[in-house]
Amino acid sequence: MVGPAGRAGSVVRGREVVRVVVGVGDFGDAALVARVVAGAGAAVVGAVAAACVVLGTRRSVGAGAAAAPLVTTAAATTVRTAASPARVRAVARRAMARRVPTASRRFRSDVTSGRSGRMAMMSSTSVDDHVLTAFNTATASTNKIHDDDVARQYGFRGGLVPGVDVYAYLTHLPVREWGRAWLEDGWMTARFITPVYDGHEVTASGRWDGDDLDLVVTDGATTCATGRAGRPAPATAAEAPPAASLPSDPPPASASVLRPGTVLGTIVDRFDAAAHTSYLADVRETLPLYAAEGIAHPGWVLRFANSALSRNVVLGPWIHVSSDVALLGVVHDGEEVAARAVVLDEFERKGHRFVTMDVAISADDHPVQRVTHTAIHTPRRQA
Repeated sequence: MVGPAGRAGSVVRGREVVRVVVGVGDFGDAALVARVVAGAGAAVVGAVAAACVVLGTRRSVGAGAAAAPLVTTAAATTVRTAASPARVRAVARRAMARRVPTASRRFRSDVTSGRSGRMAMMSSTSVDDHVLTAFNTATASTNKIHDDDVARQYGFRGGLVPGVDVYAYLTHLPVREWGRAWLEDGWMTARFITPVYDGHEVTASGRWDGDDLDLVVTDGATTCATGRAGRPAPATAAEAPPAASLPSDPPPASASVLRPGTVLGTIVDRFDAAAHTSYLADVRETLPLYAAEGIAHPGWVLRFANSALSRNVVLGPWIHVSSDVALLGVVHDGEEVAARAVVLDEFERKGHRFVTMDVAISADDHPVQRVTHTAIHTPRRQA
């Protein structure tokens, strides 16, 4: 979806088109697009006067196709990129996350092949809320941001419920609406805005926006997390990260250790459907699908993305801030799950140091999730 003063455009890379949406007005930032394409290894020709977000890949338009213009009210800009679509998406999503932190500012594109972006038809239809009492599953974790005393040193009221568990709360709604089909061919974005605390009653709510679900987790009047979910899963031309051994002596997390392009050690575990019942209880999951079919919850699978960071570097307290997930299949009882990861970006903002990873998760060699996963690996301590 674009604002009334914006239009859709494309970035062509060989035979692949990366859909972008541009807008102006209060989102306008002449430097933002430049940072996005420069950070992705692209070249810009012409003036830039709009914010943009890359939302997914489109089908082939034929070899040698010319790059389509990004049209704004101020200027037309051509972006030619030799970067991978995954790299462009990661940089753009990070840039937009800085500019669009609230649930009300949402962008989307028309994913129908051969059609240009359009204003989404808004629907006022809500789905039933999912109300639950949050539970901090990580009080014994080595990540002490989940410990009350340590979390207060960073300005929080207490230990944080893990972001991967808040993600699990959000997934309840699309799974209830689409069932297993969403787990096998769907997508979801999640942004964690304000902490969820142990023992608080929180509500996961959803509202239809065209064919997609807009999602939010609230604690009373406070918005804790936002998300969006839909089908089908986005196509990706980027190869999965290679497998690698875990370090025997992990180094402390730093900008040099987590430089872009760094391949991280592969995380491997086996799924036990019987033991999974305790996880389902911990994340307050009430849908019968997982136990009935002996398959893993997507929140459990996303924990592998956290492990891809925490088992490759030594961390102090750290915070999961967002995940963009393509859901590609399910994990069955007894299958071996593997997560391969590579660093896409490492940057500083307001004294925090962030890392973004591309994580490919498979089960017995069939794909399950492809995740763009962002975390604050070194938060700023309160003065």
